[in-house]
Amino acid sequence: MRRLCLVGARNSGLLRRALAAWVMVVLTVLVGASPAIANTAPTIDVVSSVTVSTDICASVPATVSKSHEINVVLDDSGSMFIEPSPQRWSYVKYALMLFAAMLGPADEMKVFLLSQGGAVALTIQGSQSGPSQANVNAINGLQMRGGGTPWAAVPAARDELAGNGAQSRWLVLLSDGEFDDHTATSAEFSGWSASLGSAGHSYDVGFLGAGSGAPQLAAAPGFHPANAPDDISQILGNTATLANQIFGRAVIQPMGGSGTTINPDIDLATVLVLAQGDAAIGTPESGIDQDQPLDLLAEPVSIPQPTNPSALADGALVPATAPSGLTGQIATVAHVPSGQTYFGVGAASQTSFYYTPRVQFGVSFIDPSTNEPIPKGQAVVAGKYKVVYGFMDADCNIIGPDRSTLLGDITLSASMSEDGAVIQPTLDSGAEYDLSAGDVVVTVDGTYLDGNPAHAEIKQHIYPAPEQGTITISDSELTVSSLGAGASISATYAGVNGQAISQQEWAAINPDAFIAKAEPNAGIQWLVSKETTPGDLKITPVATSGDIYSVSTSKPIRLTVSANYTYEEGVKTASGETDVSIADDLSLWDRFLHWLGLDGWKWFLAGIGLILLVGYIFKKRFSRRFKTAPHINARPKSFGMPAGQSRGEFKRSLGYALLPFFADRATFRYAPGTAGFTRLKLRASAHGGGEVTNWKALVASHRNGKSVEVNGARFDKDMTRPPTVGAGSLITAQTPDMKYECAPNA
Repeated sequence: MRRLCLVGARNSGLLRRALAAWVMVVLTVLVGASPAIANTAPTIDVVSSVTVSTDICASVPATVSKSHEINVVLDDSGSMFIEPSPQRWSYVKYALMLFAAMLGPADEMKVFLLSQGGAVALTIQGSQSGPSQANVNAINGLQMRGGGTPWAAVPAARDELAGNGAQSRWLVLLSDGEFDDHTATSAEFSGWSASLGSAGHSYDVGFLGAGSGAPQLAAAPGFHPANAPDDISQILGNTATLANQIFGRAVIQPMGGSGTTINPDIDLATVLVLAQGDAAIGTPESGIDQDQPLDLLAEPVSIPQPTNPSALADGALVPATAPSGLTGQIATVAHVPSGQTYFGVGAASQTSFYYTPRVQFGVSFIDPSTNEPIPKGQAVVAGKYKVVYGFMDADCNIIGPDRSTLLGDITLSASMSEDGAVIQPTLDSGAEYDLSAGDVVVTVDGTYLDGNPAHAEIKQHIYPAPEQGTITISDSELTVSSLGAGASISATYAGVNGQAISQQEWAAINPDAFIAKAEPNAGIQWLVSKETTPGDLKITPVATSGDIYSVSTSKPIRLTVSANYTYEEGVKTASGETDVSIADDLSLWDRFLHWLGLDGWKWFLAGIGLILLVGYIFKKRFSRRFKTAPHINARPKSFGMPAGQSRGEFKRSLGYALLPFFADRATFRYAPGTAGFTRLKLRASAHGGGEVTNWKALVASHRNGKSVEVNGARFDKDMTRPPTVGAGSLITAQTPDMKYECAPNA
C-alpha cells in the first residue's frame, strides 16, 4: 500500500503541472484575443478615405540615348599567327566578337582590315533586342589574310568616320606591332580627336595593343590606349573596358567572390552578362530568396571559338589555331532592382557583369519654414522655396557619392526659367529662391560614369498665393449607437470673405479635396462628402474597425475639416474646427451580449474545458493492478473432494469512467457463479482501492456456513461500515463444502 501511495502522489504532481500549463495557455490565448480584456482601442489615425501620394519630387528620366559610329581597324598581319604568340589572332577576333555583341540599337560598326587597304571589310548594325548572334557570326566569318602592317587603312577609316553624323564617333585600332610605313604617336591621334570632333559629335580614338611588339602609346586628350604586352588574354579585358567607355557601361563586381550574384545598392537600367568558357546563361532571379525572375531582352548570344583560314606569314601560309575553351555567351537583362540578383551561367570559367544605372533627375521644392518638401500632386504656390535637384531614385532620394558609387563621378548644373524667360542661369541646389506664379522649367545637365551625359527639363506650375475660405461646422452631439447608422454632422464651405461657391466651382471640386481629422482618434473614421447644394458638406463618423463597441468616449473630440484644391489657376484652401461629444448610450447588458458574441463564448468554452479537465484529473480511479479476470482458488473442506481454480471478474462501469468528478464504479465476482455469492459493488476510493457499496446487502445475506470476508473482515451483524478492497486484498467466500479465495491482482 505504501508503494501505491507514492505512485499516486507522483501522478498527481504531474497532473497538477499539466493543469497549470493548460490554464496558462488558455489565459494567454483569450487575453490576447479579447479587446475587452486587453483594453486595446484602435489607434489608426484615419483622416480620410483617400490615399494620398507620398512622392516628394517631380522627376524625369535623365539618360540620354546616343548613337555610336565605330570604325575598327583590325591588324590581320602575319605576326598574329606565328611565334611568340601564334594564337594571338584568335584573341583579337574573339575580342572583336565581344565588341560587336555590345552594340546598341542606334549603333553601327565598320571593320577595316590592314590587308585590304582602305576598303570596308564589314558593316554591322546594333539590334533593338540586345546582343546579336548575326553580328557575332559575321565577325567570326571575317578572313584575316596575313601579310604586312601597312598604314593605309587607318587614315581611310579616319576620314570615313569624320563624315558620319553620329553623336559619338570612335576610331579603334587593334594591332600587335608597329606600322611598316608610318610611326604612330599619341599626339597624332589626339590631334585627330581635337580637329574632327565638334559640339554634339565627339570624335575619340582608341588603341588596343596586342603584345609587346605593339606601339606603347601614352594617353592624351581624346586618345585612349590600352596595352597588353605580357598576357595576350588581357586583350579581352582591355576590349571590354574600352567598350564600356564607348557604350556608357561600367563593371560591377559579383558579391563575396561568388561569380554569379551581384548586389547593387541602386536600381540598374541594364546588366550585360559575359560568361566565358562552357557557359549557359539562364533566367536571372532577384531577391534574397531568388524568387523574382527577371526577363532577358533576348536569347543569349553564343561567342564561338574563333576560326580562320590559313594566313600568310613570312612568305608562307601558316595554319590558324585557337586555344580550346575560348568560347562564351553574352546576354542583357533590363530593369534590375537594387539588392541581390543571381545569374545562372552553367559551367562558365569566368563571368563579368557590365551595367548602366537607372538614373533620373528630380527636383524638390522645400518649404523653408517647415524644411519639408511639397508632396507631388499638391500645388506649389508663389513664395520662397529651397530648390533641390540632382540624380534621384524612384523614391525621390538624392543619389550622390555618399549614397552609391555606381554612378561614378557626377557633375551637375542647372538653370531655371519662368514663362520662357531664364530667371536663374545658374541654379544652386539647396539655395532659396523666390518663385512667382507661372510655369517654371528647371533644366538640368549632368554626367555620370566617366562622362555619360544626362539632360532633363522638369516642369512645375507655380500657383498664385492661395485664397483662404472658411468651413463652418455645426455643433453636434452624437451617440455611440448612431455611428455607422446614418449619424452625420453638417458643415458649410464658403470662399474668401464668406463668398458663396458657384455651381461650376462646386462641380469641379474633387471630394478628396476635403479632409477631416480628429484628435484624439477615439477609434472613429470621419468621411467627408459633398452635398448637392454648393458649399454643403456632410461629415459621417464610422467606427474605424467597424465595431462601435471599441469607440472611446472618455475624452472630447476636436474635429478639424480642411480643404485644398486648385480652380481656374488658383489655389483654394479653407479649414474649420469644432468640439464633438459622443455619448455612450450602450447599456452594460448590450456590451455584455456583444462581448459574449465576440469573445465571451471562447471564455465559456474554455471554462467548461477547464472544469472538465479538473474533473478528470482529480476523479478517483481504480488502480491499474486490478485484473479483469483474477484467479480464484477453490479448496474443499472435506477429504476426497478435488481442489481447483477458476476465474473471477472485475468489470468497470463505462458510464462512470467517462464522467468527470464522479468516482469510477465496478463489480467484482470473487467466487464461481454457481456458488451463489453476491458480487461486490465497488466505488473507487483513495489510493486506487474500491469501497464496497452493497455491504449492507451482503451483511443481510449472511448465513451460518456461508460467509464472505475482505481481509478477514466478515460481512455479518458486527460490520458497521463498508470495507475497502485494494488490488492486493484477499476476498474469502465459504460454503459448508468449499472455501474460495481471490485477490484482484492475482
